[in-house]
Amino acid sequence: MTQIEHNIITSFNLVKEDFAKMHRIVRMLSQNQDKLVAEIQRLKATKKRKRVTSRRVKKATLVRKAAKRVSKKFVSSKTGKKFHDVACPFGKNIKPKNKVHYASKVKALNKGLKGCNCVKTV
Repeated sequence: MTQIEHNIITSFNLVKEDFAKMHRIVRMLSQNQDKLVAEIQRLKATKKRKRVTSRRVKKATLVRKAAKRVSKKFVSSKTGKKFHDVACPFGKNIKPKNKVHYASKVKALNKGLKGCNCVKTV
């Protein structure tokens, strides 16, 4: 075998080794890409579930808030001339033994009481 033939065969073997190495690298990158795509899809599915859950929570909260608005209660003192919202600071200062509860504004007005500023703004 001549020197030229030997150089050609050596070069061919080096190219063959480089090609095999590149093939292994491409296969590894492809596997990593598949793993990343699967992870992204899993995260997207998790995010969608969280969105749905948060929407349900928001709807439930809105329903509860609406129910609270409907069942709003008012208080007055047994000897007082005004009635207050339950959250009003003046209504909170009334001692429990002197508190009278009213389910609606109309019932308090029918008892001859006037509304506090907290009731008038509602």
